[in-house]
Amino acid sequence: MSPAPRYRFIEEVYAQPTAVAATLAAETPLADGLGYALAHRADRVTLVGCGDPHVLGYGAAIAFWEWARLPAAAVEGLEFCLGVAPTVGRRDVVIAISQSGRTVPVVQAARLARQAGAFTLAVTNTPDSPLTEVVDGTLHLHGGPTLSFPTQTTTSALAVLYRLALSLGRARGAISDDDALRLHAALDAIPDAMRAALALDDVMRDIAIRWQDKTHFSFIGGGPAYATALQGEAKLKETSQTRAEAHPLEEFAHLHIFALQRGDPLIVIAPSERSGARARDMTRVAAEYGADVVAQVTQVDVEAWRDIAARVVVTPTIPDALSPLAQVIPLQLIAYHLALVKGRHPDRPIGFDNAALQRLVYAATLPGWDAP
Repeated sequence: MSPAPRYRFIEEVYAQPTAVAATLAAETPLADGLGYALAHRADRVTLVGCGDPHVLGYGAAIAFWEWARLPAAAVEGLEFCLGVAPTVGRRDVVIAISQSGRTVPVVQAARLARQAGAFTLAVTNTPDSPLTEVVDGTLHLHGGPTLSFPTQTTTSALAVLYRLALSLGRARGAISDDDALRLHAALDAIPDAMRAALALDDVMRDIAIRWQDKTHFSFIGGGPAYATALQGEAKLKETSQTRAEAHPLEEFAHLHIFALQRGDPLIVIAPSERSGARARDMTRVAAEYGADVVAQVTQVDVEAWRDIAARVVVTPTIPDALSPLAQVIPLQLIAYHLALVKGRHPDRPIGFDNAALQRLVYAATLPGWDAP
């Protein structure tokens, strides 16, 4: 019997602790310098991306709000060009995120922002790219070549943006030195938390086997956990072409629960008590309606979930704002295993012309993506 094929997606999932550590080691001096340089010229931060970079922007935006006390928003690349660009001025910081550096709307957004006088920063895995040519500065990712759907570039980008937000907040006096040092230490320890999350591989494979015949998945989370839910949705769609949707925790009860069908899989991301009580409320109601619920919680909250009809997956305990870096890993793992049990190719969507899709969204076809 031949061994199972080793796909690039899962290899890059497991490479994330190393990629994040390398990115922080190499880019922290620049991120800290930028934080202090921008402290007194920034009135607003806008994070621009498409696909996964747009999704990770939600997590980073919360950090800029919370730590730097700056209005911040994640805006999809084309939407920035169509509506936000005319409002940008000299006291804006526009962060353009693209692992390839070739995403056409993101490059155009950076160009427009710079023309308007904003400080423009690229976050990219590709040092010499169209994006780096049109910005004022660049934070480089150190995840190596990406030949599958983004994982290590996404978490590396989020980690270095967290570092920038912390430095900016400290320079602005928006966060105390003690809190900043505590969060710096937690961020430096994130690779260990990611390795601990990878130990859930067998758990997530078992859940994927249970759900292999399911066709519609939902993810919910509040605060930073909503950013994690969005990443879970993205990975499931990319790797197995399965219908999935992510919702803010509260909106699930206001709207989306009405479409819930008995037996539908629901993943609740609740890594902190800040949103945990409300997450438990939502889970109780969803379970009553027949949802098959998995709850991602941390060890400190396990006892509070004991009387709830959900399978509890215990994840590493880290500060809430940093939680997407570790919480996303079980979702990447279940996406991978669902792709396998559904007979899909986790690196390449079946039935799609990869080269045509590349030409649609990038300035040039990405290396290694022109072949099936």
